[in-house]
Amino acid sequence: MKKLLKITFALFAIFLISACSSSGPQDVAEKFLKAVYTNQDFDAAAEYGTESTAAMLAMAKSFAKEEDKGKTFKIINTEIDEDKAVCTYTIDEDESENKLDLIKVDGDWKVEMKK
Repeated sequence: MKKLLKITFALFAIFLISACSSSGPQDVAEKFLKAVYTNQDFDAAAEYGTESTAAMLAMAKSFAKEEDKGKTFKIINTEIDEDKAVCTYTIDEDESENKLDLIKVDGDWKVEMKK
């Protein structure tokens, strides 16, 4: 009986660890937004985006101003539709809502910025 209990506990621990390690679209969006708005680390943000997003971030990096660093954001809602998601958020205390598109690429959620 003790052996069965140990095996059950071990399986539960493995399940719990694997569930916590997976990044959903809201987790990816939060990391992306923090890198862009709070830290102005466009290279880090590029890790959470598609190739086209990384290219757009490289261009945005050249226009970044130090005084824009440190902004806060609030994620309001994330809607998931199979391999696509839309994250709605606000920046600082501005009430206007912004949308961030995400897609699944090879099983991972990535931010997809469009022109």
